[in-house]
Amino acid sequence: MKKIYIILICVLAFIVAIFTLLYFALISMEIEDRYGDFQDLYYEGSDGNLVIIDKKECGFLKRYDRDIFVEQGDCLKNILTFSNMNVEVYEVKINETYINFTIEEAKEIKNQSSTKLIYKNF
Repeated sequence: MKKIYIILICVLAFIVAIFTLLYFALISMEIEDRYGDFQDLYYEGSDGNLVIIDKKECGFLKRYDRDIFVEQGDCLKNILTFSNMNVEVYEVKINETYINFTIEEAKEIKNQSSTKLIYKNF
């Protein structure tokens, strides 16, 4: 009788392990399907990262659940709208609040020694 319980527990543990592996594989596939080239940004990016788009536009990264947005002033744009553009994402340490953030200020922050490039798609 004790052997049956041990075998049953082992089988249940194996089934749980398989379903857990399958669950994480499906989540990973969903992220790859949704973001494509931006999947590295999904894993490495975080709120507040500086985003420079085609060296003409800039903003800050915002994450809501599984969605990634670029905050440009009062506007939030999905990162996928910039999929055919040159996107650079930097990890920055900003000590002040920017109300009207410009590309010139973004370039100054980009050139600081504490700024680190974490993603570039081209």
